[in-house]
Amino acid sequence: MPDSDEACAYCGLTYESMRTGLSYSEVYMMLWSFDEDSSTWRYKRRHTVLGLWRSVKIDLWHHHLKSCTYEYEQAQEVAQLEAETAIDHIPW
Repeated sequence: MPDSDEACAYCGLTYESMRTGLSYSEVYMMLWSFDEDSSTWRYKRRHTVLGLWRSVKIDLWHHHLKSCTYEYEQAQEVAQLEAETAIDHIPW
């Protein structure tokens, strides 16, 4: 579980400042079951909606950390390859 002041090591985005891009009503609709079988229905009280929203934000945070780390590592590899290639093209 991330701390509210946890920050991405590469871009500096904090968990607290990150937004899911969802509204309360959108998260509410994620709980909606269009099945006529009442056993598939979920409670849609405020606490349930906020709990799901928090879960979505945590998942997005972990995804952000992985993708940001991957992009940073890719950039490092490209820089390394460019440096090696530049050495190969030095006219002697």
